[in-house]
Amino acid sequence: MVVGLVFSVSRVLERAALTSTDPFESIQTWLVGHPLWVAVTVAGLAAAAHGVGAQAREAAAER
Repeated sequence: MVVGLVFSVSRVLERAALTSTDPFESIQTWLVGHPLWVAVTVAGLAAAAHGVGAQAREAAAER
């Protein structure tokens, strides 16, 4: 969510002529060109977060 906000603010600043270029344009282009990598990364992060959350809940329940 934060990454999207940074990308959108950068784009708005460029479109409003407050900056001369969008410094994140190459990253945005790469992300659009490689959607499978983006999906795999998001799924991996979600699985890791779920696993950490489950361990924390189990540890809290044992106390």
